[in-house]
Amino acid sequence: MVVNIISIFFFLAGFANLTFSLPANISADSLASIDHVILFMQENRAFDHYYGTLKGVRGFSDPNVHISTNTKKSVFHQPVTGDVDPAPPAGVSELLPWHINAAGGDSEDRYQCMVAGSNGWQENHAFWDHGEIDTAVSSLTPYSLGYYKRADMPFHFALADAYTIGDAYHESIIAETNPNRMSWGGSTNGILQAKMGLNGPTLDNNDSPGCIKSQNNDGFEYSCWPYKWKTVAEYLEDNSISWQVYQDEDNFGDNPFDSFENFVNAPSGSPLAEKGTARIGLQRFYDDAKAGKLPQVSYIVGPTDLSEHPPWGPLDGAWLQENVVKAVIEGKNYDKSALIISYDETGGWADHVISPLPPANTPGEYIKDFYNASLGIQPNGPGFRVPLVVVSPWSRGNKVFTEIASHESQILFLEKWAAAKGKPFISKEMTEWRREQLSDLTKAFDFSKKDLSVPHFAKTRMPSIDPTTGDYNGGSVCQAKYPDHQPTVPYGKQTESVALAVEAGYKQLTGNPSEGRYLVFEVPNAALGYDATGTKLRMCKSSSLHNTPKTKFVIHAIEDSPSNNVFQIRLASVNGSKKKFITASLAITDNQMIAGYFILTDLGNGQGYSIVDQNTGKNVSLPTQIGASPQLVDSTTPLPIMNIYSVTG
Repeated sequence: MVVNIISIFFFLAGFANLTFSLPANISADSLASIDHVILFMQENRAFDHYYGTLKGVRGFSDPNVHISTNTKKSVFHQPVTGDVDPAPPAGVSELLPWHINAAGGDSEDRYQCMVAGSNGWQENHAFWDHGEIDTAVSSLTPYSLGYYKRADMPFHFALADAYTIGDAYHESIIAETNPNRMSWGGSTNGILQAKMGLNGPTLDNNDSPGCIKSQNNDGFEYSCWPYKWKTVAEYLEDNSISWQVYQDEDNFGDNPFDSFENFVNAPSGSPLAEKGTARIGLQRFYDDAKAGKLPQVSYIVGPTDLSEHPPWGPLDGAWLQENVVKAVIEGKNYDKSALIISYDETGGWADHVISPLPPANTPGEYIKDFYNASLGIQPNGPGFRVPLVVVSPWSRGNKVFTEIASHESQILFLEKWAAAKGKPFISKEMTEWRREQLSDLTKAFDFSKKDLSVPHFAKTRMPSIDPTTGDYNGGSVCQAKYPDHQPTVPYGKQTESVALAVEAGYKQLTGNPSEGRYLVFEVPNAALGYDATGTKLRMCKSSSLHNTPKTKFVIHAIEDSPSNNVFQIRLASVNGSKKKFITASLAITDNQMIAGYFILTDLGNGQGYSIVDQNTGKNVSLPTQIGASPQLVDSTTPLPIMNIYSVTG
């Protein structure tokens, strides 16, 4: 690929001359107000690895972190056992998450090209460990626990603060790139489709014609390529919804449609060839966005060195993200656009949260392990968390989207959006469990408020380019410059207070809540709180930082399913060792067995949240008067708007 460097510089220079002062406006918009959906998927980064320290998210301060039954410790404490490389000093038995650039100096540049562990089916299922999540060091590598902070990747953090980050978004499959990208473009990795003669199931990155034989010598085959089931792009085409894949000649093999038979065999000049597999270039996306000529649905596939797939670093990926984001928000139709940025899978990096899994024997969700017969039937997914950021005028403003989602959620969003536009379709290839359980992302948007202000982002660095070929070459340049590009693992030098330190701050919740955060429930001027001994609920004066003492709560899910919105509510900080919970009568108890069951719901589009007692159906009313007590009221009683904030630090 030859890069037109002059056009790139003119493209970026144009942004510097633009000024914006549009105010945030009250809006009467709806899902149908979106005319352009842009889907941009990057590579191989886990949520904790990128955002474990970010303020206001489910990161290293998670109050619901899983306690391994093997270690009797939180899964932040990963055992160091067996033959580990690099080997630990004598006496070291565990490793906590650790800051990659802690050494300072040239760390920020040197460790851009570091790598972690394997992202394969076998390694990630071993790390899952039947839900114990306690073998990162042995199943992945000690490097897998490395993480970045804000100073290491300022653009990523600034983007998350400026818009809405999802901290409950998961890879679709507990495996590597292709299974997850097939799920993104084709609604599934094909467990059921394989039984229908449609090839698959996709379990690895095979992209050569034919099948891979099971390692169990049982006659079964997997990753039979190309795949024959219907893709999301074909549904768009059938329903006269305009779409286009934007990609350079180098697309790192990341275009999911390249692996489907109808695209492989598409005649030159046909819609599937012109829109799905043609290498029309990312510059075309920038030009189309600027001119207001984007199709209704755009897929963006980046080149290898900008993909963020190790050893290609996050700073080079940030430059690509900056270009894409600025093209959208400074383009002609930003006021009608939604950009969804995601990552396909974890890339061998550790995350401490895995999605609730389907019940055993759920159709299309479990499969005999093709690599090791002794492991029996294994879950397909969803897997560990990966980053998600939603950029639009309706997702502006330091928010965290908390509904449990995966790549199928982007398809569910397209379905809801297409129906709102009068062109409905249903991707029949998606499993019923995922359709019923996973978020459709619509509550990541608040259509009551359109904010067209443009955030300020610090300038990202220009990736290096091979002067001969014009290709990006940041990964190879880094590896040549720094032969020793793996950080020193801090064996035996960690304390929990340092290793798990997070930013102080908050984000406003959007979407139905899930576990993993310290929550503050607020109405105008007041926050739900409690006294120092945790004996009585009362309203406290709220603050702009949402950090008034004794106003934090933790929720505990009643069911282990993605769509669960029934919780017990625990006081986060009270004197004494016993945990205290809110009862159905809004009293406080240290007996969890008699704690109330409450339905927490995002009412959507600026209406705030409701808390409903599951048994009586009555609403929990939070008064705006300081010192008043919360009350249970009939569902018809008008209530002040209640917002929820996730607070860290």
